Amino acid sequence: MNQSQKIQVEQIWNTQAEQLQQMALRLVRDPESAEEIVQQVFLSACQKSDQLLACANPSSWLCRTLYCKVLIVFCKRRREKGHITLEAIEQEAAYWMDDLIDLHTLYDGVVPYEDLELLRRAYVENEPFRTIADDMGISLGAAKIRASRTKHRLKQEIRKHF
Repeated sequence: MNQSQKIQVEQIWNTQAEQLQQMALRLVRDPESAEEIVQQVFLSACQKSDQLLACANPSSWLCRTLYCKVLIVFCKRRREKGHITLEAIEQEAAYWMDDLIDLHTLYDGVVPYEDLELLRRAYVENEPFRTIADDMGISLGAAKIRASRTKHRLKQEIRKHF
């Protein structure tokens, strides 16, 4: 990272650090873990400064990175308790997504708004795909394909932050 990038990352970080700290604390409910997560996000921002600075919305990039780090913490906690299941992670994720993290804030610019809404309605609100497809004016098959492609794009985006 060159000097110019250091300055840019520092400026972005200074405007976002407090918000990230508060978000992490709300999610993990432990000040020490929240601080560690925020430090990991800062480290990722420095290590991947090219991605951060190329992003149209650096705040969104930092929030996505924070979210990924929080997921890691929750998975580790589940593993330590000896009962990590996909269902448990999905239940926990539904809680975070519903109350604390706005999908549109996290993935702004990554996938179209309509596709995020489709996922939110299908997987957070548990609406039937048929209802969503009818509301969107598309076929049931098209709705399912869009959901699948959107999940794939989001997975790719999340992998960038690991």
